[in-house]
Amino acid sequence: MKNSITTISALLMVAGQMLAQNETDALRYSQLGFGGTARSSSMAGAFGALGADFSSLSSNPGGLGLYRTSEFSITPLANYQSTTSTYAGTPSDAQQMNLNMGNLGIVFAKNIDKESNKSGWKFLQFGVGFNRLADYNTQTTISGVSPTSQLDVYRDQANGYYPTDLDPFSTGMAFNTYLLDTIPGTGGNQYKNPLAPGDKVNQYKSITTSGGYDEWVFSVGGNYENKLFLGGTIGLPTINYHENTSYLETAVPGNASTFSSMQYNQSLATSGTGVNFKIGAIYKPLEFLRVGLAFHSKTWMSMSDSWNASMASSFSGADEWKSSTAYSPDGSYNYSLTTPGRIIGSLGLIVGKYGMIDVDYEYVDYTQASLSSADAGAFDDANKAIKTNFTRTGNIRVGGELKLRPMSIRLGYAYYGSPYSTAGNNDGGRNCITGGLGFRHKRVFVDLAYVLTMSQSNYYLYDASYMTTTGPAVNSSSTSTYMLTVGLKFDNKPRERRQRRVPPPRPW
Repeated sequence: MKNSITTISALLMVAGQMLAQNETDALRYSQLGFGGTARSSSMAGAFGALGADFSSLSSNPGGLGLYRTSEFSITPLANYQSTTSTYAGTPSDAQQMNLNMGNLGIVFAKNIDKESNKSGWKFLQFGVGFNRLADYNTQTTISGVSPTSQLDVYRDQANGYYPTDLDPFSTGMAFNTYLLDTIPGTGGNQYKNPLAPGDKVNQYKSITTSGGYDEWVFSVGGNYENKLFLGGTIGLPTINYHENTSYLETAVPGNASTFSSMQYNQSLATSGTGVNFKIGAIYKPLEFLRVGLAFHSKTWMSMSDSWNASMASSFSGADEWKSSTAYSPDGSYNYSLTTPGRIIGSLGLIVGKYGMIDVDYEYVDYTQASLSSADAGAFDDANKAIKTNFTRTGNIRVGGELKLRPMSIRLGYAYYGSPYSTAGNNDGGRNCITGGLGFRHKRVFVDLAYVLTMSQSNYYLYDASYMTTTGPAVNSSSTSTYMLTVGLKFDNKPRERRQRRVPPPRPW
């Protein structure tokens, strides 16, 4: 943390949508989806009892044990995200498109079923690569008219502090741009803002986020008697997240004050690396039936945030000379994040050579997330909020594949339960509808997938207690993901050297 930040309390001060680390950040990095290959995604990630797909390494590593040949796969993808926000009766739309990589990996499978091997193990496998498990690329705009203002929040946050002690990322900048001023005769620590009673403001906020959650996996698997398939994964997740917000308030015609506008811009960059462990198994009690079970440990992350902000104000009439701009110092902070583990149970049906169906149920307890740092007590409030606001939930994924050789048709549906303990405050659930096609020819395979993800959530521009008249913005978001996996199966047996044929000697 830089010398310009004098206390940890300044870092954690609430200022609308905080730049400091809080329960919202913990939830963002705890919510994962299905990812990896187009084949798995076209079946909504319902692959827990099927296996032999690289996405298994991040969900149920037991699926690695079903590989009989070595394989390489790569999955580029494109996302088209759209959000409609309704705030104070005013709708706003925003869209964004981006390109990313969903999967890159290789699996080596070795046949050890020899006459000299009496152990019962048929194949051993090793896999390495990465799967993208969450995407943070979004664009949101919110606009509407409100009888309250962000300046009301700043005023109440500043009361009791002298100007030299104000938060340099919010109230301090408001004071330096004349959006806050001390009230004469109150000792210099009570404030007013320039709005007059009854004034209304137009409010506009733009939020642009980018980045993703990628997991590097190092996995081993085994096939025992073609009945039990086991696997384990060491996961090394990496987080890359960027957020830029611009918040604007302008005066409504007819206001009594000389306030014209205020604009608050924020920039946040987060990076993190971590580790987790996964073990999984698939058991085949009958030829057409498979049962899967996987345990994911908590993920322990080392995180780093950096941020800055700026604020500008403008006034009309005699106060126009006050218009000015202020800049925050550069803030940075290192901390630790623990995200919850998972338990996944799966049931798969194999319909001969015609296709297969899988159902996965995933249990997650979001109250197990936590934040910590070297500053004792810095995250006490955030961790209490995690326990209070979040809950345990279940995620359901269902998918099927119809084989028409050499083509396959796939469909799926997934529902991710809301992580919030009170659904009325925020929905937070996600619905995914998926479909795709597959093509197999000898050792080459090509898969296409389409994933439509829909969600709805509430968003407060600032402290909810000030927004009782307008209520929150309701954000309805949909993301269309297009995926293409290209893969190659290969035999990694060493080639036998051909002996050079020596012609017989010529008779003389």
